[in-house]
Amino acid sequence: MIGISPKCLQKQGKDFLSTTGKLYPCCWIYSRRHELEDWAKRYNKNIEDLDLAKYTVRQVKSSDFWKSFFKSFDTDVCRQECSKNSWTNKRNNKRGNDIV
Repeated sequence: MIGISPKCLQKQGKDFLSTTGKLYPCCWIYSRRHELEDWAKRYNKNIEDLDLAKYTVRQVKSSDFWKSFFKSFDTDVCRQECSKNSWTNKRNNKRGNDIV
């Protein structure tokens, strides 16, 4: 997590519910979900652990998959969108913040 300031762990962070019924840590990882699928393979995790047809939100968020991902953020999209430099713009509204 060196150089990463995860927006999903900040006040502005939001989970993302996909049209397929999976709960993702954020919209960016959903939009490049192949990176999360690759991450799951590298770390021997099951992407189906995000499926809300099988699990409750609480179960997904307490799953080994979810906890492990939130310890690593080892994807290109995380590095791109949540590098410490990307968070310096106080008027950033990428995550649905109101422009003040």
